[in-house]
Amino acid sequence: MFEDLIADLREPAADLLQAAGEARLAPRITSTRRSRAAQERLYRRWKSGLSPFPAAPPGLSAHEYGYAFDMVLSPWEALADAGYTWQQWGGIWGGEKDPVHFEYPGFVAPSVDPPWWFEVGTLALPTKAVDILDTPAAKDIIAKGIYSPTLCKLFGILC
Repeated sequence: MFEDLIADLREPAADLLQAAGEARLAPRITSTRRSRAAQERLYRRWKSGLSPFPAAPPGLSAHEYGYAFDMVLSPWEALADAGYTWQQWGGIWGGEKDPVHFEYPGFVAPSVDPPWWFEVGTLALPTKAVDILDTPAAKDIIAKGIYSPTLCKLFGILC
């Protein structure tokens, strides 16, 4: 279950899962390491308001590098106790905003240059076309006359 996490996280994650199970909290791991594509989908869902849990932009999530896992418990309120325990063990917990998130300390997101579509707004979904057109990436695309199905569909530009 935790094989895809970094080696130093596997045992503490298993210990937390076991402790929650012994407390009869019905623990369930919902996510460990994620692909960039999976992270992108989660990020888009969160940005569009379809998920109550925050998600880091693709390339910047501890999940993509095996430094985090998500766990749910029943009752839901028990996540605060699990989070407290995780923090006492030296881990990082997502708190009230992301109570399912448990992370190994020390993760530093790599410096990632986002692709042009990230800057142009595919993930952030700006509310006005002008928000997109004012970005350096969009100006470059317009100058090159590149067709953009996303911008065409969303804003009727670069069709």
